[in-house]
Amino acid sequence: QDQVHTIVRRLQQLLPGVRIWLDVDNLDDVGKLEASVADAMTFLIFLSAGYFRSWNCRRELYAALAANRPFIPIHEADVAKGGASIQALRDECRESCVEVAPPAYPSYSGPDEVLACVFDEADPIVWVRVHDFQVESLKEIALRMLRHTPYYARHNSELAPGVAVPGEVGPFALSSPITVLVCRDNKGAFDVAREVKAVAREGRALLRPMLRHSRSARRMTHSREPMPHRSRGAPYCCFT
Repeated sequence: QDQVHTIVRRLQQLLPGVRIWLDVDNLDDVGKLEASVADAMTFLIFLSAGYFRSWNCRRELYAALAANRPFIPIHEADVAKGGASIQALRDECRESCVEVAPPAYPSYSGPDEVLACVFDEADPIVWVRVHDFQVESLKEIALRMLRHTPYYARHNSELAPGVAVPGEVGPFALSSPITVLVCRDNKGAFDVAREVKAVAREGRALLRPMLRHSRSARRMTHSREPMPHRSRGAPYCCFT
């Protein structure tokens, strides 16, 4: 849960004004679990070992399915930190999400429905703790959240280049050829070097909207058309 709190805190820094409902912090009555999920705009999941074995987590999953909320899965891949492989998580889901007609979602069709929303619609975002790489994880989470706001749903092309955060190293050009030395024992290093070479060859810098920009979270989530099933002051996303 410490990493979930880290993600929430960092997202609130990068998206000023965003409201994130976190079950362990904001739920004062477990009986309101399903209603809280349905009231949110998006549904964030922190996938770690044992997630699908939790009945309350499955309750939230079924509520999100019933409310047709977009899923944003975040994957804890480090086994030493309580994570698990994608295959292990898929197996756990298939073994655990077997309720017949759960109260929040009587038309639930079985584990394949959860697997499709959590793993197949979009690749889970790998959560990385190291700062510079953590920023990349946060950017992808924020990007997916923004895509489901009313403003960016109407102006999706603005997000096409991706997003950037203040202070990160941006695109730059080299004035002369350079030699990149790659250690053969560093797994994946050669692939990274080839990718850098390909990008450098393009010679084009992309301009990306900053996460910390003048458009407020309130404006981004404002729509002339009222969002269905969302009460006033409802969170922009629900995190489980």
